[in-house]
Amino acid sequence: MAENSDVEKTEPASHQRLDKARSEGQVPRSRELGTCLAIFGCGAVLWASASLLWEKTIGVMRDGLTFDAASAADPGHMFHVLGVAAVAAVEAAAPVLIAAAVAGVVGALALGGWLFTPAALAPKAERLNPISGAARFFSAQTGAELAKTLLKSVLIGALGYLALKRALPQLVALSNEAFVPASVHALSLALACCLAASAPIVLIALFDAPWQAHSYAKRLRMTKDEVRRELKENEGDPHVKGRIRQQQREIARHRMMSEVAKANVVVTNPTHFAVALVYAPGQPAPRLVAKGRGAVAMKIRELAAQHRVPVLEAPPLARALYAHVELGDTIPEALFAAVARVLAWVYQLRRWESGLEPAAPDNPEPEALAVPLGFDPGPARADAAAVPS
Repeated sequence: MAENSDVEKTEPASHQRLDKARSEGQVPRSRELGTCLAIFGCGAVLWASASLLWEKTIGVMRDGLTFDAASAADPGHMFHVLGVAAVAAVEAAAPVLIAAAVAGVVGALALGGWLFTPAALAPKAERLNPISGAARFFSAQTGAELAKTLLKSVLIGALGYLALKRALPQLVALSNEAFVPASVHALSLALACCLAASAPIVLIALFDAPWQAHSYAKRLRMTKDEVRRELKENEGDPHVKGRIRQQQREIARHRMMSEVAKANVVVTNPTHFAVALVYAPGQPAPRLVAKGRGAVAMKIRELAAQHRVPVLEAPPLARALYAHVELGDTIPEALFAAVARVLAWVYQLRRWESGLEPAAPDNPEPEALAVPLGFDPGPARADAAAVPS
């Protein structure tokens, strides 16, 4: 079982494998999504510019069918009429074609994004290998594409036939209508038939896009052995090490910030340093659950305000705690007296907030929060000795 787990591709692709595949031109694509968006783009432009297209069509037909006997015998005039009609046709079709092209490109890029890799265009000998070509022809991916194409063809043909059959009586009745109403009626029937025939493309696109993303991720899966080899190869890469350390710092900082809400008090410098302390009955001593300087200290104070955690300005004590206590550690015995005075102030403050005390307690006197000699490094030394937060 262990050997099978090492050779089976059960692990998701790593960032390195995804980057390598992308550099080789391998990204998930869905042709059906591009086709679907192109149809919607054309339909939207046709709907928005229907009156303009109609006016141009009427103008081309009127100018093309209006001529006298002399003009009919003049080849130059006929070429001129054809040129004018061609220009008008291009002007009418240009918005539709541009919309289809833009929508098709957006659909192609929606799944895998923009990618141009010269390596994918370079000739490769294995592409000329008949054995590998036959293997690609009989692969599961090719079979799925063939089944999708057949299903799409059958659905489009069936729905198009049903729509045309339903519209046939109305098409026959067009001969009894005047030219302009008949033309409008014919265009509406044609649009309805096209929409009915394109419905399967929309349905298939809704399934094809997630399927292509899933198939792409499945093709790039790795075995456990490949994951181990890649990790071993990257152990000496300074960029990978730096990225891992950065991620570890972010995770630790996020975990630390979540502890601020549980703190009993935050002691500040008041602006440069901030430390959060927590104490519960039964614990041997209070613990430091968060600390920071600069922007991190400001964030700790903001979180304390959001969660109604008391904040006390005690610069020497804040610097001493920041410099001498690591995250999760209990405070040293030399700082017990000062921290006990802080917790007593917090206790009195909570009683006042609960209505059990007539007045809010005064902040402790600086002398009561003094720290022993050698514990307060001073602002400059604390900042220099601190590990960046």
